[in-house]
Amino acid sequence: MENIFSLKQSLLESSGSLEDKLNLALKLGCQVTETDVGIISNIKGETYTVKSVHPIDIGLEIETVFELGNTYCDLTYKKGELVTIDHMSRSEHKLHPCYKSFKIESYIGDVYRIENDIKGTINFSSVPPREQVFSDKQKDFVQFLAEWLGQALEPRRQEYN
Repeated sequence: MENIFSLKQSLLESSGSLEDKLNLALKLGCQVTETDVGIISNIKGETYTVKSVHPIDIGLEIETVFELGNTYCDLTYKKGELVTIDHMSRSEHKLHPCYKSFKIESYIGDVYRIENDIKGTINFSSVPPREQVFSDKQKDFVQFLAEWLGQALEPRRQEYN
């Protein structure tokens, strides 16, 4: 795994549009967490909306809407902090609707906040279960991304209300 500090710096120093930076955050998150898919969501009530996804060619469109309870991010949103699941079918959440629908075995996600209010999640997942649990470095990186994301989206907070 590449030096986490240098990955954080590359995100903080990146130029380009906000969308470019969001894509970079998801790409780096997938790399660090060793997962296949990264998603930034917006949550309003019981509605989960995909705002950004990496990689872009997986068939999940921006602005796709799900019922929050049918996503693993429901667990993260309710907890209000980082959630990790290394092997869903062996976890206490094995009956979760998202697992029944998509058979996603590994997940790591955290909430992001704008002005101290939870507005959504940044999360990473893979269909195969993990051979090793998520490391402290991986958890710390996702928490960093969630904090960075809240700050990056703050100027556009009206879109996330």
